Amino acid sequence: MVDTTLLLTISQASATFVAILAGFYTTKVLSIYSERQKINSKIKDGDNELRWRNRTLDNLTTQRGGRPI
Repeated sequence: MVDTTLLLTISQASATFVAILAGFYTTKVLSIYSERQKINSKIKDGDNELRWRNRTLDNLTTQRGGRPI
């Protein structure tokens, strides 16, 4: 006959191991998501700055009568 104490111990240890792995996985996913948000924010900031610089250049070119700067 199989010792139930041994089976219970194995199942508890397995459950603990799975919980630890799930915690690591969740932490990694959240870290990647956070990093992605930071990168998207930097891209958006860069796009805004590029748009501003292009508008400024267009305004300067218009003020000079279309002549290159």
